Amino acid sequence: MLDQRFDIDDLYQVRAAVAAHTAELGLAAELANDIVIAVHELASNSVRHGPGRGRLRIWADHRSLVCEVADGDLAAQADGPPAESASPDGTDSLLPWPVETGHGLWLVGKVADRLVVRLDDHGATAIVTFVLRH
Repeated sequence: MLDQRFDIDDLYQVRAAVAAHTAELGLAAELANDIVIAVHELASNSVRHGPGRGRLRIWADHRSLVCEVADGDLAAQADGPPAESASPDGTDSLLPWPVETGHGLWLVGKVADRLVVRLDDHGATAIVTFVLRH
């Protein structure tokens, strides 16, 4: 598992940490690149459209790799279990950050197998899932 807090000065380190984590897992280069791209886009959104900081958590099971990027008060929360990767009713909801330009969330949705973004009074949490194909 990877757990890293970040701000605008840490985006390079976020990319490097994700790349190192995917290499440790022995993921194919194409999948590893997709994961790095997705996490970087979500972290950039936290910095640019959110409060300027965030928290990245990554964990894997035998079938998938899950990346969670939270901002606002959610990024500052004490350690606890990762957020659920699906809404309670089993449906996904995509509630995007305010977008000035660019297509970051669209890109993330294209490279990930699943994207869920939740907004509330405490901030935004994006959860992307990548199926690990053998």
